[in-house]
Amino acid sequence: MIYLQSEGRWSEIYDLVDDFQSTSKDDFVRSMQNGKRLISFTPISVVWVPPTQAWVTTGCAVFGRSKSQPTTNVVATVTARRVNDLWRITPVAIALRKAESGHVKSCRLP
Repeated sequence: MIYLQSEGRWSEIYDLVDDFQSTSKDDFVRSMQNGKRLISFTPISVVWVPPTQAWVTTGCAVFGRSKSQPTTNVVATVTARRVNDLWRITPVAIALRKAESGHVKSCRLP
C-alpha cells in the first residue's frame, strides 16, 4: 500500500482499500489524485483495536505535490483488517488531533 500510494497508483489501490467500495473506481481515483502525494511513511507503532477488529499502524509521514516539494513530517495512520478472508487497507492518512493547533501533529524520526 505504501509503495502504491507513493507512486500515485490509485486504480490498483482501489481494489485493496477498506470502506471505499460504495464509491466508483473512477470517482475514487479522481478524488485521490487531487490530494497531496505520500512521499514517505515510517511506522512507529502497531496496535490491535478489538472493537474494529483492525490493526492500526501509526507513523511519521511526509506528503507533498512532489518529492522535491515535501511538507513537514506529520503523524499519520494506516489501518488493515480482514473482510471476508481478504485484507482491506486504508490509504495512509494524516491523523487529525483535536488538541493540536491546526489539528495536525508534526513528528520527528529518531
